[in-house]
Amino acid sequence: LAAALAAHGAPDQAADLFHSIVQVDGDFRGVAHRLVRATHARPEDDGVQMPPSIGRYQLLEPIGRGAMGNVYLGRDPLINRILALKAIDLSLGYDNPDCASTSESFLREASIAGSLSHPNIVTIFDVGESDGLAYIAMEYVRGHHLSEFAAPGRLLAVETVLDLVARSADVLVYPH
Repeated sequence: LAAALAAHGAPDQAADLFHSIVQVDGDFRGVAHRLVRATHARPEDDGVQMPPSIGRYQLLEPIGRGAMGNVYLGRDPLINRILALKAIDLSLGYDNPDCASTSESFLREASIAGSLSHPNIVTIFDVGESDGLAYIAMEYVRGHHLSEFAAPGRLLAVETVLDLVARSADVLVYPH
């Protein structure tokens, strides 16, 4: 049913069903892959292999890539929760003049984000290091990347843009 919804132009409803299935069995017939494809643009393949797990978390599918690392759709097998894992390879040694180490910078980010409670800030569940990777386990929020709406013919309505800017400003003021 979810695949049919996705094929017939109802990606949000398809994602709802894929999400329900992945919570029960993240390995079932590529459901994690289908969930990510229904809600995210496919990250570019840079040849880096996704490990099967980070710490206790099972990795299901890459979600995105940032300047310092990768984000994966994951599952906490202890409580059967779907989450996002942001991970960086500590052996790469990113330059950051404000911190003594990449690990310190990453853990500081997790500590700051984890201390905040706001409806527009994802919840941090866990932070740690495993096999040379530092990771932040956080709430998985389904949605679409704003870049999808930056092309002619796909632009968001002015009212939607103003709402997003207002919510962004609200969340930026909150920690201060």
